Amino acid sequence: MASNQKKFYDDSSGVTLNYDELLSQVSNQGIVKTAYAFNNSLDFLVNFIKAVVHEIDLTLIDPLNPSASLNEEVNFKSIKLSSLEEFREKINSSKVKITIFTSGTTGQPKKVVHSMSTLLREVRVSEKHSDVIWGFAYNPTHMAGLQVLLQAVCNFNPLIDVFGKGKKDITNILRSQSVTHISATPTFYRLLLPVHDPLMKIRSVSLGGEKSDEKLHANIKNAFPNARVFNIYASTEAGTIFSSHGSDFKIKPYLQSKIKVENNELFLHKTLTGDYGKTDEEWYNTGDVIEWIDENNGVFKFVSRKNEMINVGGNKVNPHDVEEKILDIDGIGSCFVYGKPNALLGNMICADVVLTNDQINEVDIKKNLRGSLEAYEIPRKIKIVTSLETTRTGKLKRN
Repeated sequence: MASNQKKFYDDSSGVTLNYDELLSQVSNQGIVKTAYAFNNSLDFLVNFIKAVVHEIDLTLIDPLNPSASLNEEVNFKSIKLSSLEEFREKINSSKVKITIFTSGTTGQPKKVVHSMSTLLREVRVSEKHSDVIWGFAYNPTHMAGLQVLLQAVCNFNPLIDVFGKGKKDITNILRSQSVTHISATPTFYRLLLPVHDPLMKIRSVSLGGEKSDEKLHANIKNAFPNARVFNIYASTEAGTIFSSHGSDFKIKPYLQSKIKVENNELFLHKTLTGDYGKTDEEWYNTGDVIEWIDENNGVFKFVSRKNEMINVGGNKVNPHDVEEKILDIDGIGSCFVYGKPNALLGNMICADVVLTNDQINEVDIKKNLRGSLEAYEIPRKIKIVTSLETTRTGKLKRN
């Protein structure tokens, strides 16, 4: 495949770049900002690719996490890249180190240093991926955004930027740009759905970063009837590890020696992770609690994160289970369940709820929950809100 005019990036406001232009910018003499704060998607993506091709170590910074100097620049000399195949090979063979930060969903962001081998581990390149058009819905400073970027670039696919845009704009862009693939958090889809006029050209929908539920999966299928739906498990420390078409995951044979479970907690061998500052540890504790479906065959489902369990009078409450029951109620768009200190119980369960039907109220919600939750699991306080706070990665902020 020779270089061509295929689109690389489009933000649907008149800013575009094709692969010929990208190849020229990467090949010709220029500079790389080695500590780059994201505020413009196209500039950020081009700077990232320049750093990878020229093997200039790079730190990616969300503006809300100014953890490094933003003024460092490195000059690079021009190189000869006569085709997109040579360009892709430069990416695949790069020895660059990329520093990224965790999302800060439950605390302060932490630094992780990755090589291209971990970033590219789940990237798939083949002819069947050549006609894909990606809806780019993730923050590009974080792992999920980088993995979509690399999947697209290594197959020379267009990226259509929908990150940070409103619901109406997103659906219009997905439709007008004939997007075929989109990857985002469950929270992103909950805010986007329902879509009253289904998007028929979407062929693949993936969601990860948070626990999802069957109602959300059903709503996704209604919005994108021709799409295969993938549930992804990934982390900043390791990238993508598992994927499935439902809530159950299976440990693939090549991962069996690199995955272990102790006291229902998931551990990853250090060969699967980047450098997260604890070089003396052979196993990385993900903090994720699982439940075996079929231990002999390595089939399991995720229950919660260990540090998110809420102690109510000696009973452990999984906030995700409570959220799932609340989301089953008609008229609920999204919700956030959390614990508040209580002198008698240790904690009491609370919930912030976004409605899609203003005829429902706090009393109705509690009545609906009585048949499906224990008394100590039902939120004592329910607050109706217009929106929920999210991180820059598009997940609910749970700290």
